[in-house]
Amino acid sequence: MFSQRPLTVEQLKKQTTLTNAEFVASLSEREKTSVLELVNMFEPQRRVFKNMLRLFFTIAGFSWFFIFFPDLGDLPENRLAVFRSNQYQIYLILLTLWGFELKMQEKRLAFLLNLAASLGRKWYTLTRQDVSAAGKMYLFDLFTRKAKDGTVLQVGFVWLLIALVLVQFVRQAVVLFGR
Repeated sequence: MFSQRPLTVEQLKKQTTLTNAEFVASLSEREKTSVLELVNMFEPQRRVFKNMLRLFFTIAGFSWFFIFFPDLGDLPENRLAVFRSNQYQIYLILLTLWGFELKMQEKRLAFLLNLAASLGRKWYTLTRQDVSAAGKMYLFDLFTRKAKDGTVLQVGFVWLLIALVLVQFVRQAVVLFGR
């Protein structure tokens, strides 16, 4: 469903700031391999998620034209009020989705730092096997549950919020174009 093509060092450098690129350049080949392995555990799904979230926010943003320029939709006042309240619900769901992913990103990074500290190593020397041995592979799942350990709750919650946003978009279309 989601491509798992690994990032190269050059692609990683393009995605990072100059200081991060300099940091990556200072790593040994083994350390670069470890960093890329960690990044590739969640980056493909996260990239799709970010693009999807941008698309949803764009659709929601363009929908405001119907509120600020009511002549575009030629909506009666009561339907305009329903449209406006649905619009706020869309933003509430999108911000919840964004915040949830941000919290999961924070958990992933905190886990990696704590795991490195507990193993007495630098974080950039950790590998997929280290994460798997700690039983926390589920922290790296966003859309699909690839890990055998952990819970499906976070993946289910993400899909639930995505479904709610899509339902809200359909409701908005019904309010706008339904008679």
